[in-house]
Amino acid sequence: MEPFYLLVIIGVVLITNILLTILTTLGVLWRSPERHFIYERRLPFLRPVAQRCLAVLSTVIGNEYRVFSKVALTALMITDERQPHYRTARSYLHHSGLWADFVICGVADGHPLCVILLVPTAPLTRAQQRQLEFLRHSCESAHLPVVMIQEQAQYELDTLRNQISEAIMRADPRRQMTGHFIHEEEEMLLAALAAAMRDR
Repeated sequence: MEPFYLLVIIGVVLITNILLTILTTLGVLWRSPERHFIYERRLPFLRPVAQRCLAVLSTVIGNEYRVFSKVALTALMITDERQPHYRTARSYLHHSGLWADFVICGVADGHPLCVILLVPTAPLTRAQQRQLEFLRHSCESAHLPVVMIQEQAQYELDTLRNQISEAIMRADPRRQMTGHFIHEEEEMLLAALAAAMRDR
């Protein structure tokens, strides 16, 4: 009988140790906001093609609006509680980890007016297509117009300006782009982009 009791004691000790480990881990997770972890800055924050697009967008919208990059969907929208699968939709939104490439906002109030999505030149996989469609549908269901831009080395500024202006008008008819942009900055931007392409 003694070996049996010895095995029981060892089993109890092992189970107790496992339970203590689990409880300690859960305690760390629960207290994580109070702890100080070490992280590293994500570099590069933007891909070169996104950097070029950001420079173009900043010039196109002028001083009337601001452009923000890599904005998480959870910062832009919340789940509509009236829909049948509210909890599932909310969980998917929070765990998708998706973001809008660029968001155009008003200067005075920071109110998001339209979303810019970059479409790669390379053929999209099925997963990428579903992701892009989810982004577009989610933004439009939240009454955030979407402008989809094909990634490219140079952009037609007037066309891009018109697309963004129409999107802003759909989001808020009271707003409109008056075209207060600086031509000198636009010319300098085009020259810089052309030089960058020559250096590649």
